[in-house]
Amino acid sequence: MNNLLEASIDEVFSNHFSMPTQPCQKLPQGIGYVASIPFSDINGAQRALLWLQKPVIEKISDLLLGEDSPDEATLADLTAEVANFVVGHAKMEASDQNNSFSMGTPSFEGIRPLEGASENIRLFSIDDGCIALQIESVDAR
Repeated sequence: MNNLLEASIDEVFSNHFSMPTQPCQKLPQGIGYVASIPFSDINGAQRALLWLQKPVIEKISDLLLGEDSPDEATLADLTAEVANFVVGHAKMEASDQNNSFSMGTPSFEGIRPLEGASENIRLFSIDDGCIALQIESVDAR
């Protein structure tokens, strides 16, 4: 798992959104909002998937946009923006450490249950919601 991205989630949510993260051991049930963003580092081409439960993304909407009842389009856009924020922070940290890191444009992937092997998922608990981070290798074609 990419330690820069894990540390970036903690930094972004704790310090920028005032939403401290805690470790979460149990895969959350239900659906979440998913965004992906391609990036490349010393491990090659990859993509980060960020999965956010609705209470988390709604709280961010209220904090950043002043909207406590955002529509689905706003939640979708905001999910992609949060992924951009997290990966962008990791890029800045990599640069500070003189490590190569590039990133692409985030995209909203939909609303769905958390999927994948649990060893490839890092979970973070925030107040009344959960965040999941998955890193996938991207085939160079």
